[in-house]
Amino acid sequence: MGQSMGVTATGILLLRMVDPDNSTGAFEGFAYKQLFFEPIVGGGLFTAAAPALISRLGLWPTLAITGGLLVFWFIVGYVLIKQDRRRPSSTGAV
Repeated sequence: MGQSMGVTATGILLLRMVDPDNSTGAFEGFAYKQLFFEPIVGGGLFTAAAPALISRLGLWPTLAITGGLLVFWFIVGYVLIKQDRRRPSSTGAV
């Protein structure tokens, strides 16, 4: 639904309007996120598998699996952000 309504294109347009020189790196972050997000969630893999998983495993085990995945990705994001903040800036600011 979101893709057919132009949500991705609108997001990219807004990124370009707010940060035309790409000084924040948000555009690359968005692009990297799309590589993982679109085939799984946006492409419908999980959307198609969710009813079968709930039917086969039950609601609470499926919720535990998806909750575990959520926690995993939060930890990965936290570690990557922490590493990025430790790295010295290469902007040459004085």
